[in-house]
Amino acid sequence: MWVEGFLTLLVEMRRAFGNDLDKVIILSAIGQQHLSDPALSGTSRAELERLDVSPARRSTTNIDALARATGIPRESVRRKVNELIADKLVERPAEGGLRVASGVAGRLQASTDVTVEMLDTLFGAYFAMLVAQGRIPPLPTP
Repeated sequence: MWVEGFLTLLVEMRRAFGNDLDKVIILSAIGQQHLSDPALSGTSRAELERLDVSPARRSTTNIDALARATGIPRESVRRKVNELIADKLVERPAEGGLRVASGVAGRLQASTDVTVEMLDTLFGAYFAMLVAQGRIPPLPTP
């Protein structure tokens, strides 16, 4: 079940990124840098704008850090980052570094939908397995 769902997700991501899964990995690594920033953890772009968090306080990363984090050669990362910038998925703020551009979540909604469907199926099957094994009680019926 995992392989089937994951394959569907990979195919969708490959389509969304012009048949280039390295771009998916690089964009994910840029996003992860933002998510792991303790000052901004759990803060959406809308919340950052509402709270007026200056762009200088928003987490950024760079080519060298991405190459180390992903294992993709530096020159490939540099080239693919430039393509992601041209595709308006990544931005290079004036203060330096790289970050995920505004509106990316909306542009990748189809991929998010595939992910949610995959996780829903997997969690449902896992829950059913735990119930069948007697490890947890079934949910009460309304």
